[in-house]
Amino acid sequence: ASAVQETLAKAEADLLALKAEEFAERVSKYPTDRRLKFQTGEVMYALGRVEDAMANFQAAKEDPKLRVAAGHMLGLCFEKDGWHDVAIGEFKEAMENIDATNRDRELDIRYDLMISLINHARKDQSIDHAKEALDICSSIARKNITYRDIRQRRKEIDSLTKELSGEGS
Repeated sequence: ASAVQETLAKAEADLLALKAEEFAERVSKYPTDRRLKFQTGEVMYALGRVEDAMANFQAAKEDPKLRVAAGHMLGLCFEKDGWHDVAIGEFKEAMENIDATNRDRELDIRYDLMISLINHARKDQSIDHAKEALDICSSIARKNITYRDIRQRRKEIDSLTKELSGEGS
């Protein structure tokens, strides 16, 4: 089974490399196409090339139709780089721009915002960030208790909140 997994992983990596080449060529031909920039950003993010992904998502964000999706992905890039406060700003801005055309992305953005808040709370020992994460967690659970690992996240945030407020010692 591991030989099959290795073969699959290599095939997926080769496919991403091909996509990266393809999108680089397309972007060079159509430098103002924001959708291409977004798609290139997705490939760069999947390849772990976060800085390249960021530049593409920032360009894509200039298109009002892509603002929410690009902002969400940009937030994920910042989070991956450990810039929790900047990621939080991107996620919140993306949330402010949600409308009927991209409502399906709202729970994902809220969840990713919650993760950034948890990470920021840990890094800065901030009870306020932990409480904000708890509020978001509760609202996601009320909407969809089966969403991702929301039950586990609730336990994690409860524990973090107790620790930061001094109740855990």
